[in-house]
Amino acid sequence: MYQHTPESNNDDTNYQNINTTDNTQQDSTNNLIDMENMLRVIILIKKGYHPDSLVEVYGGQVEHLYEEMNMVAAYVPRDKLSEIRLDERVDYLEYDKIVEVKPQQTVEWSNVSVQAPRALQSNLTGRNIKISVIDSGIAEHEDLPIAKGVSMVDYTTSYYDDNGHGTHVAGIIGARNNDVGIVGIAPESVIYAVKVLDQDGLGYTSDVIAGIDWSIQNNVDIINLSLGSEISSRLMESIVTKATDQNILLIAATGNNGTIAGTENNVSYPARLPTVIGVGATDKNNQRASFSSTGEQVELAAPGVNILSTYLNNSYAKMSGTSSASPFVAGIAALLKQRDPNLTISQLRTQLQNASLDLGSPGRDPWYGYGLAQAPLIFKDINRHPATEEILFIQNKGWMIGSNGYFLPEQNLTRVHAALIFVRVFGLEETDDPAVKFADIPTNHEYAREIKIISQHGIMTGSAGRFLPQNNLTREQMVAMLDRAMEIEISQQSNPFEDVSETSWSFDSIMTMYNLGIIKGVAPNRFAPGNPITRAQIARMLFRAAPHIH
Repeated sequence: MYQHTPESNNDDTNYQNINTTDNTQQDSTNNLIDMENMLRVIILIKKGYHPDSLVEVYGGQVEHLYEEMNMVAAYVPRDKLSEIRLDERVDYLEYDKIVEVKPQQTVEWSNVSVQAPRALQSNLTGRNIKISVIDSGIAEHEDLPIAKGVSMVDYTTSYYDDNGHGTHVAGIIGARNNDVGIVGIAPESVIYAVKVLDQDGLGYTSDVIAGIDWSIQNNVDIINLSLGSEISSRLMESIVTKATDQNILLIAATGNNGTIAGTENNVSYPARLPTVIGVGATDKNNQRASFSSTGEQVELAAPGVNILSTYLNNSYAKMSGTSSASPFVAGIAALLKQRDPNLTISQLRTQLQNASLDLGSPGRDPWYGYGLAQAPLIFKDINRHPATEEILFIQNKGWMIGSNGYFLPEQNLTRVHAALIFVRVFGLEETDDPAVKFADIPTNHEYAREIKIISQHGIMTGSAGRFLPQNNLTREQMVAMLDRAMEIEISQQSNPFEDVSETSWSFDSIMTMYNLGIIKGVAPNRFAPGNPITRAQIARMLFRAAPHIH
């Protein structure tokens, strides 16, 4: 028997009671309506017809009758909705939505701890990555679109969540980036709902196996398994191997059997399998949650205490458990897959491990595995770089876009790339002015147009009839270009740099940009005007200049 990993009985955890209907009573009561398969709707009836009688014909239940408007609020069977819409007596039908005061979308501490906001800022959203959530199903929710689903349990053909666990897990992965609720780690991923657990969070190994097989047949990229069992299964191992052979990454909760001492090896299956990434839970202080299972099979850790996510009835709830930690890693894996679609699952695992924030004992340990999972950035070479925030800002603006997933922050900026960047930043277009002809820029040069434009605007002029496209741009040349493009004059100027003389050709430009707060020195009282400027340095300058650029 499989079950979702039982959540911690934390007093701060917000649980919602789930009432289940006694099946024996259902069978013995002729007039009992199966509310699980009903939808609340508003129906506007044409004049001359009675709303309540129409609802009764379709096996529905009237909640409110608005006689003056000839309108009714009622519960109607899901499978009768299309028939009711087409009924000649119906003028209009729509869902009876819940009206409430909603807070704006919030970014939870859990997302921040895994660096998800920075990934989102760099346009990593998990777009088009297919993730199968094998759980208790997923409920309808305005913050959580579902692409496809299936039920493997024997009492319903619907993948609708009647427990809440699967909806909560799915929201951590894929809640949309909109104006309400929360935002998932991979808000543009494609979520598949696979129901294998019942209303009590219990399910059979056979159903989980069938759910994994269905996911394989539907060509998903990632499978999340926030469930577990203490007993191994050869058939489970076999289907997991089949999935990994198809380059599908499987991620599972390690279980909530941990103790305060954390000395036991109590990771549950399937997280215990070597082909599955086992994920333990941490709190807001990056400490292992006391309930989080421990052992050598723990591969990564992620937030799992008081996690806010989507829930039943279009609501939100906080839950705790390794069940909540696993989907963080599933979402992060989707971001990596978006950035590098051709990665194998072995390469994905390696990148997840290498990027993690080491917690606990140095290296891999039985509490945190390799460490706290961290979301990637659009560029592979700027993680923990001092100019990361500025680079992401510039990339998001479309001013500097890098190459093949790398920004090359410490690479010197060439003159031709400076021309290309300035045309983007300032939105420069060709003018009617005659263009400067450079002996080293043939008409078929890759960036001949940008070089023509930058020279027409007088921002770059070359030297002795040559543009010198591959020469490095110096720091003072960059500042002079900014000064010419921005055309800002300030009256009072102070010079803090000992290596910038008042007689220097770039003095006025350097003073203007310094007093605007756009440039800083490489050391106290030193600007190093003749040094080559790096791509990270230009990113920082453009970041500071952005408020002045129109």
